[in-house]
Amino acid sequence: MEIALVTVLYKSDAVLTGFFKTLSLQSFKQYHLYLIDNSPSATSDQLLQTLLAAYPVPAYTHIKKSRQLRGCQR
Repeated sequence: MEIALVTVLYKSDAVLTGFFKTLSLQSFKQYHLYLIDNSPSATSDQLLQTLLAAYPVPAYTHIKKSRQLRGCQR
């Protein structure tokens, strides 16, 4: 059985290292990590790649939301 882990990021660079360290300590490894990034930047992309190399996850999807998608749409 695989589960989905969903986390929403908004200017979260300062806490991502702790998040990935904690996630790596989990014994259950059958998950897919979804990162919903509401504030994507060049530095957050690089940090994410560095953390994924240091703390591998079984599977992940990085969804970058553009500014045009914020708020209600009609």
